[in-house]
Parts: sequence; structure tokens; C-alpha cells
Amino acid sequence: MVARRRRGPRRGRADRDAADARRPRRPPRCQRRPARDRPQRGRGLRRTAHRRRQGAVHRARADDLRRVVRGHVAAARRAIAAGMDGVEVHAANGYLLQQYLSPASNIRTDHYGGSAQNRARFVVEVVTAVAEAVGADRVGVRISPEHDYQDAFEPDRDDVLATYGGLLDRLRRMGLAYLSVLHREPAGNLVEELAARFDGPVVVNSGFATVSSLAEAEQLLRAPFVDAVAVGRPVIANPDLVERWHGGHSLNEPRPELFYADSAEGYTDYASLPIG
Repeated sequence: MVARRRRGPRRGRADRDAADARRPRRPPRCQRRPARDRPQRGRGLRRTAHRRRQGAVHRARADDLRRVVRGHVAAARRAIAAGMDGVEVHAANGYLLQQYLSPASNIRTDHYGGSAQNRARFVVEVVTAVAEAVGADRVGVRISPEHDYQDAFEPDRDDVLATYGGLLDRLRRMGLAYLSVLHREPAGNLVEELAARFDGPVVVNSGFATVSSLAEAEQLLRAPFVDAVAVGRPVIANPDLVERWHGGHSLNEPRPELFYADSAEGYTDYASLPIG
């Protein structure tokens, strides 16, 4: 007698379809993650934890600060290689470098925080590195004391003088091209004191509240410590602004909706005065 395997009840098409519905399906190839991103047994969990640690917010470490300095240097070198006359180190308007200067945003407890001298240290390091890379006579520095922008608050005038005065005492020895100061009173006592501490060419601007005008520029230039006035929005809309002001010509109106755009529109397409 031949032994035969006992077969179960024969499944119909409905049974097979129900079983297929319960079985997990692989996503289409186009939707699958690359193999390097898929967990591989125990190693995947360790990789995921490592990536989470890397993405966590942390106080800037020494290697982070060195990377920021190298970034400023690389940008300066590229600007000079592209034919620019010089570069300006931006330590104003609440951005990274001013965040180190401000006692409100800088809460570090190491030698980059606490005292006015410590809070100015990182700015000095960045400016020094850039000046060594492209030449101090091609480097300017922009500051905006008491601007209180982007949470970089500086409410104490004595602390402001200690911080920025100490900063400029150290920058003065480098022989930089100029100092640019944004302040609500660009011809006032604070800017005058800082200009004396810098002892070099000083450029001033009154900030975002009003659009710079010819009348304001002429008034600011009467201050004995002001060498030039920085102008923003009128220059964007009028590439020949100096000629227009000299000749009393009308000005193009800026198009604010194109400020900070990612194309040439709004930067290079404003009309210029006819030649001749």
C-alpha cells in the first residue's frame, strides 16, 4: 500500500485572496529606502541613535567655532578671487557674531561668554583670520550696538561701551579698511566714542526705520568723525544713485517684494540714466 500525504481542504480563490490581503507587501521599488538608510539588524538602531545625537541642538564646541572661522575665510577668499575690492565681516543685526557680543543671547560660561572681553573674543578671532587671509586693508567690520534685533538685546549702555569699546581696541591694531556702524543715532555720543576707539575710517547708517535720503546723508557727514554714509534701498533701486543725487534727478522706486529674491530680477534690472 502506498502512503499518501493527507491533504487539507482545497482552498478556493476567495481563501487565497484573503490570505494575500493579510500578507505584508513590499513597497514598489521606487518607494523603497536606499539600502544604506535601512536598519540592518542591531546596527540600524545604533546608527539612528547616532544621527539623532548629531542633529540635536548643542552649544558650539571648539571644532564648531573653528568651522565658522574657516567659513568666513573661505567666503572672503572667493570674493577677492571674483574681483571684489574687499569684504565686510557682519557682526551686526542680531546674526551669529553679534549673538556672541550680546549679554542676552550669549549665555556661555567658558572663555567666550560672561565678561565683555570674553564676549568679544570670537568676533576678534573671525576678523583676525579674515584679515590674515585677504589683507587687513581689504576688510571692514559692521556692528550695530543697541540695535536689539533678533533677541540680541543690549540694554545697558555701560556694558555696550565695555563690549564694543574693548572689541574696537583690539581691532584698531589690525589696520582695517573701515568700521561700519548702524545705530538709531549715528551722529550721537555712543558712535562718536566708538569711532574714537577704532581710530580709522567710519561709515554710519541710521537703520531700517527710515529710507536713507540725500538730506540725511549730508547732515550725517557734518559730524567730524563720520567719513561716509551707508545707503541701502535707494542703491538697490538706483545703480547710478550718486549721479542722480548730484544732478537732482528723480529716483526709481524700490520693489520690496523682490528684496532677498533668488534671481537677478529686482537687482540688475532697474533703469539707469541715459548716457550722454
